[in-house]
Amino acid sequence: MVFRGHMISKKFIIALMACVIGLMFGVLIFDNVYQCLPSESERFRHILNACNASQEMKPDTVFFGSSVIMSGIDANIVNSKLSINSWNLGSPEQSCAEAMIISNNLPSSVRNVYVCYTPDELANIKFIQIIYPNLNSIIMYGYKFSRNIINVFNKINPLLAEEIRKPKIAHLIKGRFVLKHAGSVLMRNLLRKDLNLKSAARDLYFPLAGHRLSGRKGRQELIEGYLSKQSDRECYKLNKGNRNLLFELAKILRETDVHLNLLILPENPDVRINNRDKFNQQFNSEIDLLRGRGLLNEIYDYHKLLGAEYFLDYSHLTKEGSMILTKKIVADLEKE
Repeated sequence: MVFRGHMISKKFIIALMACVIGLMFGVLIFDNVYQCLPSESERFRHILNACNASQEMKPDTVFFGSSVIMSGIDANIVNSKLSINSWNLGSPEQSCAEAMIISNNLPSSVRNVYVCYTPDELANIKFIQIIYPNLNSIIMYGYKFSRNIINVFNKINPLLAEEIRKPKIAHLIKGRFVLKHAGSVLMRNLLRKDLNLKSAARDLYFPLAGHRLSGRKGRQELIEGYLSKQSDRECYKLNKGNRNLLFELAKILRETDVHLNLLILPENPDVRINNRDKFNQQFNSEIDLLRGRGLLNEIYDYHKLLGAEYFLDYSHLTKEGSMILTKKIVADLEKE
């Protein structure tokens, strides 16, 4: 019996070792596969690669923001009119917290940073968060968080800092969603001929240059769906964390002689018409408060710039809308 028990124990150990080796091999394989798969968050990898290999291109200006600026600001026009080299580093659902992470890797040639958000994005709690697919990609692509960034997140969003500190294996296991994302990206490549998704991931100047206007009914449904998730739009208030994240980013950038500017993007009049008088008054007060601290170099307020016909939905611009916004930015920067 002792001999038989010894054999069972030996087989168990061998099986356990095989499982461990298989798991390690699987993790190693998936880690490498992850880097190659198309993903809704892969733009971050291309942005980092560009920042790390930018000695020849040497950008002096960058724009951060969500997909709204990916289709809303044409840096090619900015560059040709102002004789500068600006990059549009917007990415899907990019929060200010994510912009802060990228800003830590900007080329030394950069002198001006513009964070670009709609009034609603500026006030949303997501401003200081990073949606998990984006955070997972940031970690899996090998980003190294600086002590400054971690300290800021510890103060403003401790849950985000805690998530970042988890071991990579935990994020690797959670990263299984990338397989689903890869399938989704491949299907969109086949079905959305109006969009150049490869360009959307890699382009540094006008990532979402392709625009397709939905029918009026479709656009209205999108706006109504958006408004149904909002409050009655009676009040407008930036929470303390959103305000402080902007100030902390400004301080970090100042250490390397970089100016932080806030660019408030156009708001669809079909959304704005629902704002109460108090909402508009409080919005103006919040902007004055941001100006009053003296940490932001300039604040450009374009939230009333465009009519409803220049919007694809509640926030994204048509091609014509993006041209008007870009030319307005050029005109204002020429005055500086």
